Amino acid sequence: MQPMNKIPVIETSEGRIFETHAILRYIARISNNKTLYGGDSFEQANVDQWLDYINSEVLPPLSVLFKQTFGYVEYNKEIFDSALNEIKKLLSNLNT
Repeated sequence: MQPMNKIPVIETSEGRIFETHAILRYIARISNNKTLYGGDSFEQANVDQWLDYINSEVLPPLSVLFKQTFGYVEYNKEIFDSALNEIKKLLSNLNT
């Protein structure tokens, strides 16, 4: 269903949508729920900035943890611990 054979992908009445944040934005837009995607352009930009933060900052070290945890790459304690510490810092930023 997805051109690169990856997940997630959803099937809508208009066609398929892939990539997590595109799907999240689509669902928020069609829900007409202002709390999901903001009530104006500024609030929507705030949602977008945090989605982009996840993609650009959190996803890279999270990928390191995922690949080592599930055996896609060889476990390296130093690299794993570094990625874990980075994730903790980044998620603390997100939480704050």
